[in-house]
Amino acid sequence: MTLESELFLLLTAAFSGGITVAAAVFIILRILRRRRIKRRFKRGAEGEREALEYLRHHGFTVDAGQAELTAEMLVDRKVRPFTVRADYLGRKRGKRCVVEVKTGKQAVDPLCSDTRRQLLEYALWYDVDKVYLYNADDAELSEIGFPALMRRSRPNSIIPFVFGMFAGASAITLFVVYYFHH
Repeated sequence: MTLESELFLLLTAAFSGGITVAAAVFIILRILRRRRIKRRFKRGAEGEREALEYLRHHGFTVDAGQAELTAEMLVDRKVRPFTVRADYLGRKRGKRCVVEVKTGKQAVDPLCSDTRRQLLEYALWYDVDKVYLYNADDAELSEIGFPALMRRSRPNSIIPFVFGMFAGASAITLFVVYYFHH
């Protein structure tokens, strides 16, 4: 065998070995990623069960789990529907609420951008009085509010007052006219 053929065999073996190692690493990383995702989903499901127990124990009535609604937005002036899904819709002391359950170091923080955007979406689309974030890692429930939304959605307080005064004065006038003319 010549030196060139030995070198060719050596390079071919090295290349084949490299491909085999790369394939093995790829497969192992894929398996580990799948396990990590399964663990995360399993922990999320456990967190939702824990949240349900917590809510019921603390006086909440849970009306729906994985409560889904279809909302619409305009994209280039065309209506585009999309789905919003909250972990729980419920009530406490006559107030309707939505509860989002989170686990993990970042997601449980309401200031985490993904969590914050999700809670803001719930505040905009669900017809509720309160939005809550349940931290399943620490079994803590936080009430979340967005002052800018509250200011924007608050009705002008003079209009109901004037309407009420007008309605009251009209009712009294009608009563007096009816009473004294019969």
